[in-house]
Amino acid sequence: MYISKIRNVVLGLLLVIVETGCFFQPREGEKNFPIDLISNEWANGKIVDSSEDKNEEQWFSFEAALSVQLIYIKFGTLDRIYVSLYDSNNDLVGSEQYVRGKSGEVQSCSWTTNKGESYLIKVSAGGNTGTFKLCFTSFPAQPDAQPDADSNLQKYNEWKTGSIIQPDNGGTGEQWFVFNTPAGFSGQTYIYFKCSTITDLTLQLYDKEFNKIGDDFNIKKGTDKKNYSLSQNEEYYIKVFSKKSGQYWIGVTDFPAEPERKPTDNIESDKWINGSISIPSKNSSGEEWFVFEAPGKQTVHIYIKRGTITERLEVSLFDKDLNTIGNSFYSDELIKNQAYELIPDERYYINVSSEGEGTYSLGYNVLPAVPGTDIKKNELTEDCWKNGKIINPKQGGTGEQWFYFEATSASQYIYFKGWTDKILHARVYLYNEDCELVKMTELSHKYLFGDNHDIFNSLIIGSDYFIKVTDVNDGYDYSIAFTSVEEIPSE
Repeated sequence: MYISKIRNVVLGLLLVIVETGCFFQPREGEKNFPIDLISNEWANGKIVDSSEDKNEEQWFSFEAALSVQLIYIKFGTLDRIYVSLYDSNNDLVGSEQYVRGKSGEVQSCSWTTNKGESYLIKVSAGGNTGTFKLCFTSFPAQPDAQPDADSNLQKYNEWKTGSIIQPDNGGTGEQWFVFNTPAGFSGQTYIYFKCSTITDLTLQLYDKEFNKIGDDFNIKKGTDKKNYSLSQNEEYYIKVFSKKSGQYWIGVTDFPAEPERKPTDNIESDKWINGSISIPSKNSSGEEWFVFEAPGKQTVHIYIKRGTITERLEVSLFDKDLNTIGNSFYSDELIKNQAYELIPDERYYINVSSEGEGTYSLGYNVLPAVPGTDIKKNELTEDCWKNGKIINPKQGGTGEQWFYFEATSASQYIYFKGWTDKILHARVYLYNEDCELVKMTELSHKYLFGDNHDIFNSLIIGSDYFIKVTDVNDGYDYSIAFTSVEEIPSE
């Protein structure tokens, strides 16, 4: 840089001597004696009146550090300037740019340049005089917003506090972060924003060559995310800017869950796990994630139970690579479930989301039984009636009841009867001990008006079978039994 400066002085002196025959030193800032810019450092500029025998322009020199070179101007007493760029052949690059700004405000202009080549910058003010500062950077950020050690987002799945300060309060109105994608990740990267004392933030993502990736990502309030398909083991930069001042949180994850909320512990089969959702405008993503390992059965039933939340819940299932499995299901009822065909011993993720807020419970089972149900609580004895009653979830029940028996014949008859003068309707499901559905039948009965039954064939003698009864009119007593012959149970 100093050699370049000496060269410019010598050339300037020689030119003056040749043209005028006089020997005097040109003033720094003239075309033949430009001010050498140092990357990422502000240089003072001043336009003075030509009546003082000085030019109404100022010249600067630099060596391009970027293929699209940003030139930053911080306004002092001037509020408008014209900026032109010239290459080493003294040819104008692009066109002259007009830049306006208030005192202390930073604006920028840019040109396509060849990295490593020398350029001249001419600044004029259209007849006005005053002060300004000028800078070029080796990174596409203002000198006072260059990323540093505190800008590193290398720890995936963690929140980091950010802060935007506007120029009128001594800031830059922007903030930069850097992160490296790890080797061996899925390729999907999720960037999360969470507003704190600031609203209306915009994010831009750049690769290591400072090429912009994707569209701008704007968040007005609360929490939101944007996902990108990125290369492994590469460096990326995030620019955050706003016209407002305040604090926020930012985090980079390799999983579509808020930082610090990626599920790590498997939820257990046949057990409820409690969940809670807040709406995004209250600094939450409006969703929760869970993980489980599929048991050694192909069919898995996922259950959702509403607690204090009143809005509809949506449940979605994903495989270990975050590919969607089947269709999502929605819980407008207190308890809802859906069956999925899965690969045993594989990892799966469950996403629960809602536009409301409140509590709920989630669980899964290999049998279509509400988690926590003791399916062997009600054992049936052949030719004997067993009383039952189904309690609706609104009254604290599950809306179903389970019984089991040991098959005594390859063909068994299931009998059903009600204890009211109303007609009771029931759906009766029979499952084998491998949790496979053998048969479903619908039975109806009115007290003192005969009975209703159905036959279940191809059973294995000595094996356990499970009966699930649903849809019996709320709160009414009924009885169920099994026999080996088509006769009404005697007891």
